[in-house]
Amino acid sequence: MSPSPSLMAGSMSTSVSRSGATIKQSNSNLSVSSKKSQQHLTMEEQIERLKNNLSRFARVSNKRMALRTLQDCVYLRNIPLERTPDMPTQREEWKLLEEELCLTNVQINGLLFNASAASQVIKVLRALCQELCKGLRVSSETIFMAMLVRTVNSTNSSDAYFSMNALLGSQDLVLKPLQESNTNPKQFQPEEIPPTDLSLYEAGGEVHAVLTAYYPYGLFRRSDKKPWISLLMQVHERLNLNTGASVRQVRTQITTPEL
Repeated sequence: MSPSPSLMAGSMSTSVSRSGATIKQSNSNLSVSSKKSQQHLTMEEQIERLKNNLSRFARVSNKRMALRTLQDCVYLRNIPLERTPDMPTQREEWKLLEEELCLTNVQINGLLFNASAASQVIKVLRALCQELCKGLRVSSETIFMAMLVRTVNSTNSSDAYFSMNALLGSQDLVLKPLQESNTNPKQFQPEEIPPTDLSLYEAGGEVHAVLTAYYPYGLFRRSDKKPWISLLMQVHERLNLNTGASVRQVRTQITTPEL
């Protein structure tokens, strides 16, 4: 596999390191017996146990046991996503996606672009796609559009949200994006969210991509205005842009400190 190509954008260097504070992952502290118990459950049984326990602990305000329930659910650590983001059909929709990407913290092949209306990320991403596609039987514009629709939050996070809400939501709990919840919990400040990370490279005459994006969510009890439990959803995808083959997953990290 050949190394990822360097980005050429004037005097900009590709050695920019990834920024943003590291979010400390909660230790699951699972006992050996608990791990074995989870491994013997089917996926459907894990989900049913998860929903029932979360609802029960939400009703009695037992956050400690709710956190333990989330930590013990092995299935939440790697949930397959069957769909890929939908492609817009109108020129105006593509224009809005480009504007949204400029307002997103994103790292492409190691080069960090901070959110700004004046960001050069669109220009650099398009130039990289053109460079990668030289001599290949794939359109650089096709590659550009495929990566654009995956790197913006509005299109990349929607199916992950619906999958997670189906698992965690109930009559007692609802999952909401923290940016839209009119709250900013101390344990999860916006500057601590890692930037969307995209790697594009050519190997064996085909263009490949690895994308990781992070989305903060909160589990809210129905009567609460602030999140009861804060989560970080990580959407990870590996894809072959020549064949369209893709493996896409969502991983859940608990960011509420243990009690």
